Amino acid sequence: MKIRAAEFSVLAAFYLGLASSGTLAAWNGRAAQPANDEVEQLVRNAAYNQLQAMRHPAHYYQYRLREETPQGSRTSLQIETREGTVERLVEVNGKPPSESDCDKDLRLLDRIASNPRLQQTRYRNQQQELARREKLIANLPEAFLYRRVGTDKNTGWVVLRFRPNPDFQPSGRVANIMTGLAGTMQVDPSSQRIAKINGRVIKAVSFGWGFLAKIYPGGRFDLEQSRLPDGSWHVSKLSVALHGSELVFKKLNVNMTDILTSFEPVSDHLTVSQAVSMLEKVPVHCQGR
Repeated sequence: MKIRAAEFSVLAAFYLGLASSGTLAAWNGRAAQPANDEVEQLVRNAAYNQLQAMRHPAHYYQYRLREETPQGSRTSLQIETREGTVERLVEVNGKPPSESDCDKDLRLLDRIASNPRLQQTRYRNQQQELARREKLIANLPEAFLYRRVGTDKNTGWVVLRFRPNPDFQPSGRVANIMTGLAGTMQVDPSSQRIAKINGRVIKAVSFGWGFLAKIYPGGRFDLEQSRLPDGSWHVSKLSVALHGSELVFKKLNVNMTDILTSFEPVSDHLTVSQAVSMLEKVPVHCQGR
């Protein structure tokens, strides 16, 4: 059985999973408890709220996404809808895309707008990815041991340090990745939402006793969420560097940074075809034109 790249890089699921909007109240208004119970409850509230925002977004947005890798960068305009997200390329390595890239992008948008089956396939794929993210978020309270180490003086966010919980029994490859992670998490106490995660792979994580795949120690992921003017939370930056092997001999590497900016709300009832129409009207300068 082959480990898919999406599963190998599923640490990005903390973007993956956290890239959701919506502001929700904590699910339990318990009175003050001993410090340990307070920390555990805060994590449970934050995970619960994150899951609810993923499953039931309060709002949808358009934004610019800059994807950076060692090979270069791509910037696209993304539009969220209930039926999935669509995008249009606007820059490559900080410059206008080539004429062929522009034509290819527009042809794909035309196909998406006119082909309901393609829309359904894209939506199904996005929902499958969402399911992997949900598994990670749902396991946050049990997968790690947390302790409070302070409060960020600039934001007021609660700073927690986490390490693997030796009693955690992962079910499946996605949850198994969490057994090798440690780091810090910052939670906004007023909205009970995760604001930052800085994680490191502190021990090797194996799949299929190491024969299928292995993630090596030293990898990292850094995530930031931002509170938008309407009170919703959305991922604004994710940086992931993971290294490992697949089927013993093949190297696996993930080295990427995503930066999300220029958030603007769109209609909560926007369809994919309408989003495509909006993207097609965006003035994009293409080289050679």
